[in-house]
Amino acid sequence: MALVINGTSIPTSGKVVCNGTSLKQLNIGGTKVWNSAVEKQYSIYNTASRSGWWSSFGNGVLDSGLRYWMGRGQIFSPYIDLTQYTKITINLFIQISGSGSVELAFGFCRESAPNDWVWMQRTGVVSAGAWQGPNISGTYDISGLTGRHRIKQMSINGSGDTVHTFLGNSYFTYLE
Repeated sequence: MALVINGTSIPTSGKVVCNGTSLKQLNIGGTKVWNSAVEKQYSIYNTASRSGWWSSFGNGVLDSGLRYWMGRGQIFSPYIDLTQYTKITINLFIQISGSGSVELAFGFCRESAPNDWVWMQRTGVVSAGAWQGPNISGTYDISGLTGRHRIKQMSINGSGDTVHTFLGNSYFTYLE
C-alpha cells in the first residue's frame, strides 16, 4: 500500500525515515498505514543457466543460451497465477529469412478462455531477405492481471519464409 504525505505518494518500494531511522512499516494510532516491500524476480527464462519457469519454451537452445522455437503459429506456457506479480520483463524476438513479412505477438490468456488475449504486445516488420525481425523487449505493467493465466506467444509469417522465435532473459517482478 502506498503512503501519501502532504500530497506525495510513497510506494511500498520507497523509503520512510523517522528521526534518522529507516522504517519497514509505519503505524499511526495502532493501525498499519504503510509497509515497505522489496522488488524480487521470478525467472521465466535465464540464458546463463538455461533454466526458469518456462525453460521448456520451444524446441531448441542456442550456444548463447537463448531458447528458440522454429515455425509459425502459437506456443503456450504452463498456467501460472499472476495475482502476486506486478511486472513482466520479456525479451522475445524473431529472425526471418525470405522476402515476406512477419508478426510477433506476446501476451496472456485466462485459463477459462485459452484462445482470448487479455493483455498483449505485438509488432511486425517486412524482411529484406536477411535474417532480421521484430522484437518485444521491455518491462510491462501486469499488476491488473489476477488469477491463472498462461503466456501466449504467436508468430505469423509469409509462405516460403523461415522463422525462428527466440526467448532471452525474462522474468516476473513481485513485491515482498
